Amino acid sequence: MNKLLKRLALLTLTLALLLAHAAFAEPSDTLRTVYDAMMAEGSSFSQSKDVYAQYYEGVSLDAALEDNGIVITLDSANEYVASGSWTFTQEGDDLTATFAAEDYYGSSMALAVFQAVAASRGVNSSLLNGYIAGLGPENPYLTVETDESAGASKYSIHLNASYDFAGLDQMIMTEETVYFFDALDEDYTSRGGNYGKVIMVMNGNVHSLTILVCEYGELDDVAYQDIVNAVSAVKPDGWETFAAEYTELKDAATDAYSVTLHPDDGQVGEIIDERYEGYVYAIVRIGQGE
Repeated sequence: MNKLLKRLALLTLTLALLLAHAAFAEPSDTLRTVYDAMMAEGSSFSQSKDVYAQYYEGVSLDAALEDNGIVITLDSANEYVASGSWTFTQEGDDLTATFAAEDYYGSSMALAVFQAVAASRGVNSSLLNGYIAGLGPENPYLTVETDESAGASKYSIHLNASYDFAGLDQMIMTEETVYFFDALDEDYTSRGGNYGKVIMVMNGNVHSLTILVCEYGELDDVAYQDIVNAVSAVKPDGWETFAAEYTELKDAATDAYSVTLHPDDGQVGEIIDERYEGYVYAIVRIGQGE
């Protein structure tokens, strides 16, 4: 009888210790930092929260920090938006989540968490997006494993990846590497995107084109190559003259084109609303609008 009592007492003590451990378990510092970055004003996730709150009646997006992960919840009383919940669990050096392969909401949530992880490491989000575009299908920061038979995908976001941006200076915009280098026609168009360390915005048509070039750090030969390749690919009026005469990155003003390095805020503000942090600028104008 005494042995039975002792065993019961030991079992009770063990359960009490386990419950106490569970009650006082806390998120890791890494996880807490990622959550803070995710909820920060201006983050991708916060912007999504604001969009749902402003434009979708009866829909709210939120996230909660738990002892070993982050749970994102989309509560919806709107017939056009489905409710959902996605749990990103810390597994060693990864944040992982598994959901249906065709869960596009889940994919967007994974992207928001990924961007929060990068932000928590002090990484420039625009530069990161351009670098990933330059890498193509390879992504050293986020991997996706799809189980075709189960119809599910597992997202693994690496918490301790090295953001060294190897090969960044070799990422050059060409007709093969970016999607927005189609030849211009009579219709006005606004196009552009990130590739490597350059963001490009092109406004105009075949007769008059303005190109804003934004390069991370300083303007260099990467920006020059991107400019020449863009003009040669989209072919605004006078592109042959530009390609022949503009042989180095410098300020220029001719009857056919102009290039302004380091334009002021007013000039940049005519093309984009806000400057990108850490970037410097050039504006190219070519065609009849000169």
